[in-house]
Amino acid sequence: MLEEIGYKPDIAEIRLNNRLSRTYGRYFPDSRIIEINEKVFKNASERQNKITILHELSHNLDHLLNNCISDELEGHGESWQIIAEDIFNKLGYPIQRYSPFYVEQ
Repeated sequence: MLEEIGYKPDIAEIRLNNRLSRTYGRYFPDSRIIEINEKVFKNASERQNKITILHELSHNLDHLLNNCISDELEGHGESWQIIAEDIFNKLGYPIQRYSPFYVEQ
């Protein structure tokens, strides 16, 4: 999906984590691993899950393109926002700092 719009993420693994409770997902730049909150994933719609994964992939792309993770706004600085907005404009998925949906945990 991202390759079609010119991005080439480099992820070693995407895995579910049943211990996450304060976030829908997280990205680890050193290992290039994405973890997704298992409870959210199992209760969210397919579109919501795509948005969560694309959000985390945006961190990976920011890391790859800028050789670092933004210190601003807990990793959601200007360079991340440019990538997220580009994905929204090209694919129609709203990638935001905070999730636009809510799932009971």
